[in-house]
Amino acid sequence: MQLATFSAILQFAVDREMAALEAFSKACHGSDPVKVEAAGRLKSDAEKNVKSLQAILRENITELVMEPYDAIESDGFMIPDDEGEPLSTGVEILKKQQEFLRAAAMAIKMREVTRALEKIAGRRSLLLADLAGKW
Repeated sequence: MQLATFSAILQFAVDREMAALEAFSKACHGSDPVKVEAAGRLKSDAEKNVKSLQAILRENITELVMEPYDAIESDGFMIPDDEGEPLSTGVEILKKQQEFLRAAAMAIKMREVTRALEKIAGRRSLLLADLAGKW
């Protein structure tokens, strides 16, 4: 599916964060304490990102709903939500989401929004790199 408007791009980002949040919520109930702790950190980050993305969408929706942007093909950023262990699925969703946020930042030519998307993607990189060394 092509995402060619501000609202479509941001809503896709919110939906993917929600999918990751769901996977991490499931992983928080596992038996491995290291993975449960990692899932908790990732869940917390995803919750913060959902709120940030929803605020960006809400604050800018009236002016930008129909503004055309360079289309982003969403299929390249999807993975099946029900595949494998919840924590691994969530991490894969977040990796794809990170790529998507960077693509969205390039497509949306609003300095404030671009900065916010890049900040979320950068935080995600640091968190995933920190967790990669632990499991």
